[in-house]
Amino acid sequence: MSMKSYKIILLVILFLFFIFRLPGLGKDISNSDAARWHRRSEDFLNALKSGNFADTYQHYQPGVTLMWLDAIVNDLSFKYQVLRGLEPKTLENSTYYPVVHGISKVFIVLVLGLLLFIQILLVRNIYGAEVSLVYGLFMSVEPYLIGINRWFHVTSLETFFSFTSFLFILNWYKFRNSKYLGLSSVFLGLSVLSKLTTLIIIPVYLIVFILGFRQKKDASILIFGLVFILTFFIFFPAMMTDTSFVVSKLSGAVFKAVTDNYASDMIPAQILPIYYFVILGLKLSPVTIIIFIISLIFLTKSKEIISDKFKLLIFLNLLLYLVTLSFAEQKIDRYSIAMFPSIILISSFVVKNFLRRSKLIIYSSTLIFIILISYIYFPVYSAYYSPVFGGTETALKLGIYDNSGEFYAQAADYLSNKDRNNNVFVPFNYESFSYYYNGNMQREYDIDTDYLVTSVEHLDAIKYADRCISIDKIFGSKEKDIVYVFACEDIVKYI
Repeated sequence: MSMKSYKIILLVILFLFFIFRLPGLGKDISNSDAARWHRRSEDFLNALKSGNFADTYQHYQPGVTLMWLDAIVNDLSFKYQVLRGLEPKTLENSTYYPVVHGISKVFIVLVLGLLLFIQILLVRNIYGAEVSLVYGLFMSVEPYLIGINRWFHVTSLETFFSFTSFLFILNWYKFRNSKYLGLSSVFLGLSVLSKLTTLIIIPVYLIVFILGFRQKKDASILIFGLVFILTFFIFFPAMMTDTSFVVSKLSGAVFKAVTDNYASDMIPAQILPIYYFVILGLKLSPVTIIIFIISLIFLTKSKEIISDKFKLLIFLNLLLYLVTLSFAEQKIDRYSIAMFPSIILISSFVVKNFLRRSKLIIYSSTLIFIILISYIYFPVYSAYYSPVFGGTETALKLGIYDNSGEFYAQAADYLSNKDRNNNVFVPFNYESFSYYYNGNMQREYDIDTDYLVTSVEHLDAIKYADRCISIDKIFGSKEKDIVYVFACEDIVKYI
C-alpha cells in the first residue's frame, strides 16, 4: 500500500469517526452524571481563577481531564456573552444548557479523534498499515462506542488516553525510543486523572518493563514513574497544595469502587459473575464479535497469542480488565468500553489474512450495519443493544437494562412546548430531564402533578398509575419505546 493510499483511507476513517459523533450533540442526551460534571467543572474553573488550588479536587474519579476541557468552554462562553453585552446564562437555563453542553462534547470528540489518529499510527509501527486501518475503521463505527463517545463523561477520555499510553509503551518496547516511554507515561497519567479504573492494567506495564529490563538494564521504569508523577502534579493543582488529602481520597475511592456499588444489587445473582461477558455480547456489533472469535481461534491455533509478545500483552490488557471488573462489585455497562480497543485490535489481526472478497464483505457489512444502527438510534447511540441477541428486550428480560438518561432530553423538549405552569414529576434520571425542561419540576409526587415521566424499566415500579394512567407521548429508538410521558388526571384516586 502506497503512502498516498494510506493517507486517503486514514482521512476517510477519521471522517467516519467524526460524522457519527458530532451531529446533534447537545440536544441528544445529558447522561445521568453530565450535569454534575458541568457543575464540578465550574467549581474547578473558579478554584483555578481564585488560586485556591486545593478546591480543584472535586471528585474521587477524579475527572480532571474532563474538567479542564469543560473549564475552557465555560470560560470562553462567559467571556463571549460579556463581550456581546449579554447577561451570562447559567446551566439551569434550558435554552443555554444544550448549547454549552454540545460545545463541551464537541471538544471531547475532537480530543478522542486526535487520540484515535495517534493510536492508528502507533499500531502501524508494530503491525503495519493494513492492521492499523482495520483497527481505525472498527473503532470509528462501533455503535456503543459511538454512543459513549457522545456523552459528557470521563469514560471515553479514560479509555482513549489509556490505550494510547499502552500502545506507546509497546512501541517503546519494540524501538527502545525514550520519546515513546515519556509519552506513554504522560498519557497514562492523563488516563488516571480521568478515571482510576486505568490502574487495573498497571501489571501489564510491569511485565513490559521486566521484558525490557532483560534485554537492557536501564532506569526506564524510574523515568516512567517520575514523568507519571510530574504529569499528575502539573494537571491536577490540588496535588501541589494538599497531596496527602488527595492521595487519601483517591486511594479510598479505589477500595470503594471495588467493594461497593449499589447497581450490583439490582442485577440478578446468576448474571453477576458473567455480567461483562453478557454486556459485551449485547453491546458489541455482531461483526466485531464474529471477527474477534475468529481471531482468537486463529491466534490460539497458530500459537501467536504466546509467541508474539505484543499480541500476548494486548490479550493480557483485555484479560485484566475483564477479570478485575468481573470480580469487583462495579457492574456498570459503560465500564465495558475500556475493553473495546483491545477487542477491536485483536479482531484486526486476522482480517489481513482473509481473501480480498472476504475483506470486502467485512468492510461492507460493517458500514451497512452502522448506517442501519444510525437510522434506528440516532442521535442516542448509547441506547444500542445488539439486534442479534434480541436488542433492548433481552436486556430487560435479563434484568441488566440501565437507562442513563437516554431519551429524557426528547421528552423534556416535548413538554417544554406545553404550558410552563405544568408540574412534571420525574422519579428517575431527574437531571437528565430537568436541564432541558423550562417548566416546573417535582422531585416528589403530589396532587398537583400534571405529568409523570419515566423509562421502560421502571414502569412496574410506579405507584401512581391509578391517576397518571394516560400515555401522552412515548420516546425511544425505532427498535424500542423507552421513555413514557403520562398525563395525570385532575381528580386524585387514592390507592
